[in-house]
Amino acid sequence: MMRFIGSLLLGTLLTFALFWGGFFAAEAERYAWSYLLYWQAWAMQQSLPCWTMAAAGSPLCEDPEVSRVVFYGGLPLGVFVYTGLFYALFTWRARRKTRAAAPPPSASSGGAAGSDTA
Repeated sequence: MMRFIGSLLLGTLLTFALFWGGFFAAEAERYAWSYLLYWQAWAMQQSLPCWTMAAAGSPLCEDPEVSRVVFYGGLPLGVFVYTGLFYALFTWRARRKTRAAAPPPSASSGGAAGSDTA
């Protein structure tokens, strides 16, 4: 249970840290960094349907309300993804630690070939 709570806490902190990092990168006109840091919003906004307006010939991909919902919808997605990654990392480290602490199997047990038992 503590592993999950720790993972949730770290996943939430990392998501919001990257969100604010992406915000400040966009303010500094470093848009590639902004997309990289807050990739969830970029990925979700790319999934919005686009259509071309016949008169202007320009694509209409964003409705301001839908775009805002999708943009902030990246926060729960990030918490979910990063919590899962931290949980997997903590589980892997715990299993690795218990395997390292376990005694190695002995070579003479189990009737290994070449053992002298007469």
